Amino acid sequence: MNRTQIYLSDFEIKALDVLCHQTKRTRSSFIREALDFYLSHNNISEADDVFDKSFGCLVSIEKPDRQEWRERERRFF
Repeated sequence: MNRTQIYLSDFEIKALDVLCHQTKRTRSSFIREALDFYLSHNNISEADDVFDKSFGCLVSIEKPDRQEWRERERRFF
């Protein structure tokens, strides 16, 4: 599981805290449940689906040469 931060309005925090108090659940559990619900109803079940759907959308982007990146890496690290 990965950690992330989000900004919520005062109203969202108050409403979420009421739910948490009533159900003895955490804010994060409600946020995860809401996100899972949203993703499942928008045909996005796994991160791989997102990557698959976006593959090839930047066909005109110029890819850097591997050797060039290795040289940059040596200079900066």
